[in-house]
Amino acid sequence: MRIEDIEAFVTVIRSGSLGAAAHILGISQATMSRRIQSLEESCGAPLLDRSTRPAALTARGEKIAAICHRILEETQTLRVLLAEDHQVSGDLHIGLSPHLAEFAAFQIFRSANEIWGERLRPAIATDTAPALIRSAAQGALDLALVVMPGSSVVPQHLRSECLLRSDLIVVGRLEDWSGKSSDLASCSARGWVLNPDGCGFRSMLIAALQEQNLPFTLRLAAFGSELQLASVAAGAGLGLVPRFTLEKSSFRDRLMAIKLHDFHPTLALHAIQRDERSRVQEALDVIVGIVRSALSEQAPS
Repeated sequence: MRIEDIEAFVTVIRSGSLGAAAHILGISQATMSRRIQSLEESCGAPLLDRSTRPAALTARGEKIAAICHRILEETQTLRVLLAEDHQVSGDLHIGLSPHLAEFAAFQIFRSANEIWGERLRPAIATDTAPALIRSAAQGALDLALVVMPGSSVVPQHLRSECLLRSDLIVVGRLEDWSGKSSDLASCSARGWVLNPDGCGFRSMLIAALQEQNLPFTLRLAAFGSELQLASVAAGAGLGLVPRFTLEKSSFRDRLMAIKLHDFHPTLALHAIQRDERSRVQEALDVIVGIVRSALSEQAPS
């Protein structure tokens, strides 16, 4: 097995298609297909069901997916340990979007301490996506991990890798919703629990409401997804969060993702840096791997 074949397989899982994975890795779709076929030959069975759109994992693919994730993470760790510039030390300036920070920051601190001890120390800041992107462009951050609307475009002068594409969901208190499909008009009267002004998700919601001449009523404006979801569970209003935020929340059993037939927002998680290789690039690659692993973990019981 070749590590580039495993990387191709994992990237397809994360991005949802061979085409998107090829774009992320900077290779042609034909090369991507060859790498998947090579891994499938090594495993002795198909790993992807190509008859579906997007391609789905086969039973064998499901079994080896988690192992392939771990192989990549361990490979990144090994690269750091064997890096020529092993004496590099100091702070790693990392920026995280608030929805990501609540569970990923802990993982970053813990893993960094295990790998580098006191030699390399993460210094983490949270802010809105535009502010994090500006800080990365100015060199104030070594790495920005930014959750932003799926239609947003990262400036071309920055290095960017899309780590995840997913849906953004409207969340309500479980006892208030039957599970049937709803619409923005039914939601707008309840009010909203959202990030403060400047959040791209909030702007998307307001634009969708304005298109239907619906009011926007803000019940709570606060950073912190657990605070927001706790408030939604208490009946304060409706939330708008990434699906992974709900899945990892301690309040998830008291909440419901509301299906709206007239509002289908999406999000993308980007790893963003200045368009140059950092002095601690190998360490930053490990940080990205840690966040990927945190996203793929099951929600706590």
